[in-house]
Amino acid sequence: MTLEPGLDVSVTFTNIVTDGVEVPCHRAILSRNPVLRTTMTSGMREAQSKIVEVRDVSSTTFRFLLEFIYTGAIPSFHNVNIKTAANEGDDRGDMSAAKQEQLFELVDLATMYQEPSLISLCDTLLFELLCPPVND
Repeated sequence: MTLEPGLDVSVTFTNIVTDGVEVPCHRAILSRNPVLRTTMTSGMREAQSKIVEVRDVSSTTFRFLLEFIYTGAIPSFHNVNIKTAANEGDDRGDMSAAKQEQLFELVDLATMYQEPSLISLCDTLLFELLCPPVND
């Protein structure tokens, strides 16, 4: 998801920390996002320390946001193995329900980080999950 560190020594990184997971990211690419750009260019503590702590969101969901900021898509969403009650032997949910929950969390995050295109993409993915094509 992130570009290979060390390819260009002039690249400046900011570390995003969520769920105790630290992800180095390129400041120039993060600046595509208005919220992160403001965070990195203001006099805020994050601008000085080059560490942005994100709370109340899973590292997986935040990685989807970062993937979107970097690429304009979230192709890894379909490949992620979301831990659910169903694959733990509990019948409270299934993979589809877990992906829906992940998408709802991503919509909230996209709203917070002002990414309307990501919200639209999540809407499309939710529609696909909730209304699968009928095979004749």
